[in-house]
Amino acid sequence: MSDGGYTVDYVTLGDLAQQLVNLRGELDKGAGALDPLIAAVGHDGLRAKLRDFATNWSDRKDAVTKQLDSVAGFAKAAADVYRQTDEGIRDGINGQGSSPAPASSPTGGP
Repeated sequence: MSDGGYTVDYVTLGDLAQQLVNLRGELDKGAGALDPLIAAVGHDGLRAKLRDFATNWSDRKDAVTKQLDSVAGFAKAAADVYRQTDEGIRDGINGQGSSPAPASSPTGGP
C-alpha cells in the first residue's frame, strides 16, 4: 500500500494455524514414532543417540505442545478478526452493513 499501511492474508494465516495444529498432532505420536527410524539405523552409536533424543524429547514435549497450542490459537484468532474486519469494511462499502442501534441514555430516556 502506498499509504504506509499493511495487508494481512488471513487465509494464509488461518492455514498456518491449521499447520501448527497438525504439527502438534505429529508430536503427540510420542517417542514411539521414532522406532521405525531407530530400527532402520545400522550404527549402534547412532541408534543409542536417537534413543536418548527420543527420551529427552518426551520430557520436553509437553512444554512445546502447549506453546504450539497457544501460537495456533493466536494465529486462528488473528485470522478470524482480520477476516471479519475485511468483510465488515467490504459490506460497509457495498452498503450491506446494518446501521448501528441508537445509543440509549444512562437514565433510560431518549
